[in-house]
Amino acid sequence: MSSGKFIFENVFSPENKQRTLEELSNIESESILENFIGSAMKKKAAILVPLCYDVEHRPALLFNLRSKSLRSHQGELCFPGGSVDPEDDDNVVTAALRETEEEIGIPPADIDIWTTLPYVPTVTSIMRVSPVLGFIKKSFDPKELKVNPAEVEFAFTVPIEHLCDPKNWESTNWSKKGRFAKFTSMPAFANLDEFMGGQKVRLWGLTAIVTHMVLTFLVPEAYQREIAMSPRIVEKPKL
Repeated sequence: MSSGKFIFENVFSPENKQRTLEELSNIESESILENFIGSAMKKKAAILVPLCYDVEHRPALLFNLRSKSLRSHQGELCFPGGSVDPEDDDNVVTAALRETEEEIGIPPADIDIWTTLPYVPTVTSIMRVSPVLGFIKKSFDPKELKVNPAEVEFAFTVPIEHLCDPKNWESTNWSKKGRFAKFTSMPAFANLDEFMGGQKVRLWGLTAIVTHMVLTFLVPEAYQREIAMSPRIVEKPKL
């Protein structure tokens, strides 16, 4: 079925949620890159992939634009998240919820956790990132979120239908030798300026990889995209 015939209004229905969770529960762990496994990946981080409805009640994903005052990845797009701290008791869901509230003011009580996704290694470090899939239960306007200006310029939503449209797909090609040599192509997304107040920022890197993973399982009929040598699964953390 093409994305043009897909009924996006049903993305967050109980039936599609159950199907998505069943698909993700069947994932088996496998190596992503041998030299990322074991002691090389000691650091852990967690991100929340916020499923939500936008102000026009379209199924969407919520993103952050990183503050320009940050030491790394300034002005790039991301999901809310950060390092798994001792206070999180090594729980990636706890870490993702804590970081979300700290960054954009959405409390854990307003988020329905669906599941976790497989670990993904960061491109520029030896940290493994655990995506946590969660649905924001309350209606909201991203412009009214209480963002932490030290970390976030602003938050915004992108309709899932927009992300599934091939006209908005790009790729990032890597030629760096070493541990990323096998990553020859990664997904990227463009044409987001209409959702960002006219700012032209490309969605790429780890955030685009996680977006690609989520869409692959959440809307497989609408998001029919193949990425050459895209990252494979490492391990799925337990809830």
